[in-house]
Amino acid sequence: MKNFVFLFTVLLLVLSLSPVFGTLEKGQEVPDFKGVDQYGNEITPDTYKGTNLLIYFIKNLDDPTKREIQFLKEFSKKTPNAFLNVVIITVTLQAFNDSILYLKDEQIIFPIIMDFDKTIEPLYITEQQFPTLYIIDKHKKIVFHKTGFLEPIDKFTGRFMKEIGEDISYTPAKSGKPWLGMLIIQMPDHLKEFYGIERGIYVGKVIPNSPSQTAGFQISDAIIKFDGLEVEDEGQIKDIIDTKHPEDKVSISFIRRVPSDISFVMIKNEQFSFKEIGWDIDVVPDAMEDMYLSRKGLVVKEVTKDSYIDKLGIKPFDLVVSADDMIIKEKEELQDIINKKNRGESIKLTIIRMGSETREATVILGSK
Repeated sequence: MKNFVFLFTVLLLVLSLSPVFGTLEKGQEVPDFKGVDQYGNEITPDTYKGTNLLIYFIKNLDDPTKREIQFLKEFSKKTPNAFLNVVIITVTLQAFNDSILYLKDEQIIFPIIMDFDKTIEPLYITEQQFPTLYIIDKHKKIVFHKTGFLEPIDKFTGRFMKEIGEDISYTPAKSGKPWLGMLIIQMPDHLKEFYGIERGIYVGKVIPNSPSQTAGFQISDAIIKFDGLEVEDEGQIKDIIDTKHPEDKVSISFIRRVPSDISFVMIKNEQFSFKEIGWDIDVVPDAMEDMYLSRKGLVVKEVTKDSYIDKLGIKPFDLVVSADDMIIKEKEELQDIINKKNRGESIKLTIIRMGSETREATVILGSK
């Protein structure tokens, strides 16, 4: 009996000293974690400190989860002033691999972390319910938690903005550390091709009233040199900034895409389907809207060499915005215009072609 009492007492002591995982409540500071995303970047809650963070845990990538990811993409677009960052954390290798392929196909730029060693999941998940979602404010406090799938986007967006309240702008606390004031993202391969570069950093957001905004930076600028050094990941920029002080100046070389309107005249022949004339076109992916200055149209994804389109001079990444002066937003609209033409008749296409300008800027670092 004495042994039983002793063991029971020891058990209670162990339980009282052990951390209680997964019992996160609103207002609680988010547990620290560390992971590596599909681009090789280290991700921690401090990576997004000063902005709002949505963490989305998934176990598999089924159709409902795919719809939810599309939902989160639309949700982040509906709350631009909230500086909301989305991070997906997968708890299985299959979900990790499937998510990478799906986001690449959909051209969605969300970091994906695989919790290989199960160090993150126990901190957040208690009942093995997936998907699980947390929203964390800029002070690293939990403001929302939900398991299962979300309600309609307009309703959820309203709830989110109510939870965040007036605290949706970025106003850095003064701690004496240098502050750049932009969100930078490692550039996926399709963006490198778009900008015509082998390495660089993509500007995902420019924070209002920040040093970067004062220097004239815009969303979708591509940074190629920072303080004289070629850069290809945000870690290099962070390391450079860590050596600086507020009011120090840094020089930045970047590429800005500049649009120009070009007109082409197509002559309809007997075989005039999209595939037969040598191009693959589609609506502009959401992830690339900023690069086309939010202009609507059909982006040329691929041009077959020596095809009719190739000989006409149309190139990949051209944006078809009108046909015969009618605005084009869907493939079917362009095909309808072509179908109504007789053989030998012409179709006037207006295309936006994004040129490149290499620019230089000097940023005077602020303080946060």
